[in-house]
Amino acid sequence: MAVKKVNYQNKQLNDIFWTTDANEVKAVVNNNADELSALQAQVNERINVPALEPIVEQTATTVVIDPNVKNLWTSPVASLSIQFEPGTQGKVNEYKLEFIVGGSSFAITLPSGVRWLGGEEPEWNDGYTYQVSIENSLAVGGGWPAS
Repeated sequence: MAVKKVNYQNKQLNDIFWTTDANEVKAVVNNNADELSALQAQVNERINVPALEPIVEQTATTVVIDPNVKNLWTSPVASLSIQFEPGTQGKVNEYKLEFIVGGSSFAITLPSGVRWLGGEEPEWNDGYTYQVSIENSLAVGGGWPAS
């Protein structure tokens, strides 16, 4: 990163970030934004800070979902049929759902081989919001009533 050194009273010439002038700070940050973003990404990767999780708003009830995104249905659904896109080899691939049960006969279909924690599918309650997380073919879910 090429940096233009500027002489300011009390400024340390070897530290481009040492300043008390707000406009100078803005200029340094703006001029080095790409480098700072890349550096932050490297730091996050080294300390294993996950990136913010994308949210995909869904309307269809038969879908193929990507790993490591939250799939959100904001309107009640009577059923869901879910398939998975393949994940990235060597990475944790978690499939996440959040939905509102619409009806007393709600049913969810997941890919073969997915099993529920505790051995049984949860009991679905009409009007409740549920979150389901599936990792390593194990589904874990929980729900709460509408507020």
